[in-house]
Amino acid sequence: MKAKQKKFVIIDGNALIHRSFHAIPPTITTHDGVMVNAVYGFTSFLLKALKELKPDYIVLTLDKKGPTFRHEEYTEYKATRVKAPDELYMQIPYIKQVAESFNIPIFEMQGYEADDLIGTLTKKVNHGIEKIIISGDLDTLQLVNKDTKVYTMKKSVSESIIYDIKAVKERYNLSPDQIIDYKALRGDPSDNIPGVSGIGEKGAIDLLVQFKTLDGIYKYIESKNTDKVKPRLVELLKKDKKNAYLSQKLATIKCDVKINFDLDKAKFGGYSKKEITDLFSRLEFRSLMHRIDELDGKDGVKPGVSVKKEIKKANFLLVDTEKKFSSFLKELQKQKSFCFGLQTTSTDFLQCHILAMSFAWSTDAVYYLPIENSQSLKTDLFSYQQKEKQAHPYLDKLKDVFENPQIAKQGHNLKFALEVLAQKNINLHSLSFDTEIASYLLSPDNRQHSLESLCFNKLGLTILTEEDILGKGRDKITW
Repeated sequence: MKAKQKKFVIIDGNALIHRSFHAIPPTITTHDGVMVNAVYGFTSFLLKALKELKPDYIVLTLDKKGPTFRHEEYTEYKATRVKAPDELYMQIPYIKQVAESFNIPIFEMQGYEADDLIGTLTKKVNHGIEKIIISGDLDTLQLVNKDTKVYTMKKSVSESIIYDIKAVKERYNLSPDQIIDYKALRGDPSDNIPGVSGIGEKGAIDLLVQFKTLDGIYKYIESKNTDKVKPRLVELLKKDKKNAYLSQKLATIKCDVKINFDLDKAKFGGYSKKEITDLFSRLEFRSLMHRIDELDGKDGVKPGVSVKKEIKKANFLLVDTEKKFSSFLKELQKQKSFCFGLQTTSTDFLQCHILAMSFAWSTDAVYYLPIENSQSLKTDLFSYQQKEKQAHPYLDKLKDVFENPQIAKQGHNLKFALEVLAQKNINLHSLSFDTEIASYLLSPDNRQHSLESLCFNKLGLTILTEEDILGKGRDKITW
């Protein structure tokens, strides 16, 4: 029986941190206002990768502050890049703490970028081990070969894709060893690598498909017969030959950096779950706690504190007929407490219309009541057109429940609900719990108390935005 191939995972820390910082809302902060969105994104993607890849060995690579050999070669290297906010750099020590809590060795070296350390580490490890590079960008695709893959996020930190030789070919119509020359031709604006002026992505790919390498391209255009290339391209290539070869040099990841590396010290496992859960508690990553348990089964993992989170999916019920509404109202009137929310056309309580209402009093069901769009309902009563200052029939029948002092009401930003319903001649009573107020009491220094922020920060759940639901541009629909 063939032995299972071992896996060596190399994390491109800087690329992953930057992607996380821009992908995760800046509202992810601790109770004392410390921004931890990049730490959260990094940690979430790390946990995802650990679960899916199940590495035998793992390391984290980071850039070291200061110029690199590329800056010495080209003083304008990365000169156009906007400096990242201080809020990002302030999070790097926390990211190191996350890595250390998992016993993941950290590599960084003055004068070199994380990519150079990654390239070197892939060459130092025997061919019998599969190397997987975790990155937030595609610069490392040039390192892909039969033993090396790149695992990267898509649009968000919750989606990933693995690039092997076939996947690189499918995306670029090029082999991994052509990626350097591809960047030499088209350049890289993010790193201020010049490339050949006037040649973009398609032009670079077409040239490399035809002539294979940068040397092959220049060998052809410097020959007497250049009929296979448009005269304008020949002129551009000749004019920027120096930049093309400079760009090739800048884009090439070094694979011979002198670093001390012991594969055995990179063996994954032996971490303390209690240490990790303590760190997650300090960072207030409650929504990630349960995912630590998903890593069980690795040899050497020590038992520790386990926190599991289970979110039961509710049954969503659309109340869109008189019969359904009667049944819903009968159940609502029995409750001693319920939670409710309003969907309105704006946040101006004097001018807005109520589009819909939702109710819940257990984890078993959520009731959704269309209001403004009620013309789609089945009976004359429920197809009533709302008039100015006149309550909708739903609201008429809910008035007694909302005003009943014996029934407690909960929600988010209930002051707004109180003001909106007052315009409909409904006086809310017994408002017992408001998650927005609770958020403020727990974190008075934090300015973000929206339901979206709370759900993401406390539960790890993302609420659909209005754009997600309605679309945008010409395809946008109405509520």
